[in-house]
Amino acid sequence: MARIGSAAPPILLVYLLAGWTKSLEILPSPDPEEKAVGDSVMLRCQFTLDSADIGPLDIEWSRTPPDPTASQIIIIDYSGDRVYETSVENMKGRVHFSSMEPKNGDASINITRLRSTDAGMYHCKVKKSPGSRTRPMKLEVSMKPSPPTCLVDGTQEVGKDALLKCLSVGTPPITYFWTKQGSTHMLPSTAIADISAGTLKVRNASMDNSGVYKCTAKNRVGSSDCFIRLSVSSCGYSLASSEFPSSRFFETSALANDEWLTFLSFPFR
Repeated sequence: MARIGSAAPPILLVYLLAGWTKSLEILPSPDPEEKAVGDSVMLRCQFTLDSADIGPLDIEWSRTPPDPTASQIIIIDYSGDRVYETSVENMKGRVHFSSMEPKNGDASINITRLRSTDAGMYHCKVKKSPGSRTRPMKLEVSMKPSPPTCLVDGTQEVGKDALLKCLSVGTPPITYFWTKQGSTHMLPSTAIADISAGTLKVRNASMDNSGVYKCTAKNRVGSSDCFIRLSVSSCGYSLASSEFPSSRFFETSALANDEWLTFLSFPFR
């Protein structure tokens, strides 16, 4: 039997401590889906308070820096009924609280015009004495496939193998799907597609295989298409045409360093 004035049992202390800090809670919510560069995202952080939480309300959003030994980067803050915008240069003007009144229980934020550098671990910290809670979440940002370049490589002679190629730039893995335009969109029975390399080989080509072919480059966050005409003839080499005139440069768009750049290359021969 415990003596009067002795310390409380450890189990009781744990119970009291748990009850003391349980009042402020961040509600569970799923991590955001993987997003594409240029998209917008909401990072959810909703919370509940209790009458026991009597201190000033502080909401702090931070991001884990690329260097794990460095301090977390504050990207937006709410304190004393005021919002303090980010001082992170490449995020200025793109981070906002979703609610006009975060103090009412919604500390979620929106990040617009996503960049690849926005990917990483984020932390929502809500403090109102004596309560304090933090919820981490991971944001993944990928680059959609750029508009692909289509071409026919080599001869388009009857009885020979015709090789169609498709190339796109984006976050790997990129897979390529070919269809032949028409009522059925079915490929020739002799066609072999490589979904990783983006090639389509039409073996023992015939004039019936002539037509417009569509290549779709796809990854986890988006897709892009290009079209190429295959013209199989009995007189040997026949020039294929794409949606770009053959006498001009082929244009491919790619995203690097979060800016759209245009790369021009000479016509394929």
